[in-house]
Formats: sequence, C-alpha cells, structure tokens
Amino acid sequence: MSDRSSRDELEDEAATPPPVKPAKLTEAKAEKIDDIEPESHIDHAIGSTMNNGDTFKSPKGVYKIVEKLGEGGFGKVYLTEYTAKNASNSEQVALKEISLHGMNEKKKEECEKEAKLMKRISESSTNQHIVKYLDSFMTPSHDSLFIAMNYCSRGDLNSKIKENISSKEKFDPEIVYDYIYQIADGINELHFKYNIVHRDLKPANILIAWENGKEVLKISDFGLVKVLNSLDKSQSHSKKCGTLFYMSPEQREGIRCRFPVVDIWAIGIIFYELCIVPKKLDDDEIDDEMEDLREKDTKWLNKMISKDSSRRMSARQVRNKAKESTVFEYECSEHWNLEAVEEQVERWKDQMNRREVYMMPK
Repeated sequence: MSDRSSRDELEDEAATPPPVKPAKLTEAKAEKIDDIEPESHIDHAIGSTMNNGDTFKSPKGVYKIVEKLGEGGFGKVYLTEYTAKNASNSEQVALKEISLHGMNEKKKEECEKEAKLMKRISESSTNQHIVKYLDSFMTPSHDSLFIAMNYCSRGDLNSKIKENISSKEKFDPEIVYDYIYQIADGINELHFKYNIVHRDLKPANILIAWENGKEVLKISDFGLVKVLNSLDKSQSHSKKCGTLFYMSPEQREGIRCRFPVVDIWAIGIIFYELCIVPKKLDDDEIDDEMEDLREKDTKWLNKMISKDSSRRMSARQVRNKAKESTVFEYECSEHWNLEAVEEQVERWKDQMNRREVYMMPK
C-alpha cells in the first residue's frame, strides 16, 4: 500500500487530464528509431501454419513453438521457448503473429517502427501492470509482423470471466475492485507518463500473470491499435478503433478517439461485466442489469460510463477509488476469521486507551 500511496501524492489532482495527442509522442520517438541500424530479418519465411516443435531464428535468438495459445481476427499467439544468442538457458515467451497481407511496403515499415517504439516504452516503464514487449521483427516477405512479449501463465481476463460464467461462480467484491485497481493503474501510467490512449481495452487484452503469490493483471496491445488500423481494407476489418462492445459512444460515432476518457468507458464496462458474473452481459442489457449492482457501485459506474465524456473520471481517480474500495471490501469480507477480528478489536481498544490518557486534563 505504501507504493500506491506515494504515487498518489506525486500525481496531479486534476479531475480529467488534458487531451492526449499520442501522435506527437510517436513522431518524437520515431526520429530516434531512425538512427538505429536496421536489424536483419528472420532466416526463412514462415508458413501460414506453425506446428508444435517448429523452430526458427530471429535477429536476437531462436524460438521453438510449444503450443498455440490463441487466434484472433488479425493473427495468432504462440507459447515459445526462446533462447537468446550466446545463451545456454531458454525462457518461455509469448509470440504474437500479425498478418500484414495486402498492406503496402510503406505501411508495413510504419507498423514495424511502431512495434519497436512500443518495446522501448515498455522497457522504460517500471509499472507491473503493463506487459513487457521483448522483440519485434518481420518475415522476409514482410507478410507477417511478430511481436515477442512476456508470457503470462494465467491466460487473460476474458478467459477467466468465461470460466466463472460456466461454473456459475461470482467474483468476490474485493477481487473485482483489485482487478479494476490494477487495470486503472496500468492505464494511468500510459495516459500520465507516455500520452498513450489504448483505444481497444477489453478483457482479452488484459493478461494475468502469477507473481509473488498473487494474480497480477497486465495490459497488452497498448501500441497495436495504430498498427491494426493500418491494415488494408481488403481484410474486412472495421475502420473504427476498438472492439464494439467496449467502445465509448464517441468511438462508435467515428469521432477521432485520441482522448483518455475512451479508455475509462472501457474500464467501466469491464467493471460492470465482473460485477454481474455469472450472468453474461449482452450489449443491449446494460440499463436492465443495473438493478443487480449495489447502490455505491452504480454511482461509481455512472462516473465511468457517462455519455458526456467530459464528466468521466480520470484513470487516476478510478485507480484511487478502486484502492479505497478494495480495502473496505477486504475488511468486511468473510475472509476475516474470528481470531483476526479479535486482534483488530484489541488494537482499537489500545488506541482508544492511549487517546484517553493523552486527553486527560492535568
């Protein structure tokens, strides 16, 4: 808690941060990237299908496919055993393959440059809730962009939500608030430190690692919206940035989505989705399901998904509110056994006794 509090004291107290212009950051950083000697591409073209056990070389080492972790509209994600050059030990790394088929060469170069920029940003961040990009490279044919990142063994938040729906198991309130705290903490880092708006925040882009005996949520794909939006129209993907269900009203209307509050809307929808599990949330049911939320949760949610974007909370405010609620829910939860309660009562008594002695008249 001390680390969280120290960060809170250092940050701006403004309700809503100023409009973000990620393009300026990208242009400034890109000038430095141009000074770097280009890396060689992988030794041979990779086919459309990679099988378990297949190996290939990148400029920095060798990847061995262990299994396919998932597949989406833009490509596949693999678990690999990665061995860096001149290293004897390997490590598990997630490798995302993004198809660039149909894109012209200039756009492909821009995508590769953008991926390298995201790697630099993730390297400079000390926030544990932002996934680390480790490497990026293209096939010789330039038809695929590969991005290596830390492997998160617990999967993603979307899978966890689906598991709870299948088992008809609710999320404990303190878990919900802790998840939202972690998500907002990572988003606040992107907004506050790097002027980056995610624009496609959703449970599938929130990975879960196991670190120091607890679940740690990590935001991924924070630099890929610009890459994916550059893909050729022939691939039949929507031109609008973001996934429809988690899109803010302004995104759905096609307004340029460069403002941080679009991410706050997405956090609000994720919070709502976690609260109503094991019910499955459909796009048209939000207003109807509101009655399932506690009054204080409804008030908080309304501040995140206000249709008036100027009235939405900032990521810092969401994070701080979630932290306060996590502590409250833990103190009120069933996880406190009788012995812990008795110890707390004794501490309170001791504090009151000391206060009475201090206030006693001379």
